[in-house]
Amino acid sequence: FDDWVLERLAVVVGQMRPDEEPERFWRPILGLGAKADGWVEHFLDHWFMDAKKAMDRAAFVQEWKRMLEFCLASDAWVAQSGRSAMDLSSLWMCLMGLPRFVTSLWQVEDSFIIEEMGVYFAKASPYILRSAHSAVKYLSWLSEALTKGIRRQMLKPVAEAGLSASEHWWDERYLAKQMARYLGLLWADHGQTFEHDPTEKKVFLQLVHKTAGTQEPLAMELQARIASRK
Repeated sequence: FDDWVLERLAVVVGQMRPDEEPERFWRPILGLGAKADGWVEHFLDHWFMDAKKAMDRAAFVQEWKRMLEFCLASDAWVAQSGRSAMDLSSLWMCLMGLPRFVTSLWQVEDSFIIEEMGVYFAKASPYILRSAHSAVKYLSWLSEALTKGIRRQMLKPVAEAGLSASEHWWDERYLAKQMARYLGLLWADHGQTFEHDPTEKKVFLQLVHKTAGTQEPLAMELQARIASRK
């Protein structure tokens, strides 16, 4: 019964006008954070699966932004350390349309929404990347075609996470491989641009070096290709 109510609520929120204050319904749910992650995840899954499909694009983006601003300012969503911070990583994934048991709830035609929301993906990234398990999935998604418009924007939070991460984080299965794939696409798309921004290039090269240090073949090959262009 709880699941049915949450599914219907997600649709109802999508049907409401801003002056009807849809936040009256989603704030109590999102405000639960990791304390009721199952409920929050179920609501968000249907927000993306059902409400997004039925809503005008501008209306969806406007309400989603309000949800994100609420969560970014909520203590229930921004735990700084410990187990709760790890639990929140998967919840942040759900909030960005990347649920636990599905690769993504985004379609190719949603690339314009993703690009428009790039600044929010950047703000959410530090919370997602705290968990190595979530990081693998997130980096894999950033290698998909529909994320091309935000890949460069994600370099700063991805580098901050990767360069400060523990060996345990880097030991997560497939993490270095997915990081190398992301960096390879970033180099292919923006390698020339990096030449005009020494600070950004330095961060990029540091992350390539860190990833290659795991002996990941894709990262080592990328490092060699970059060196050959100097």
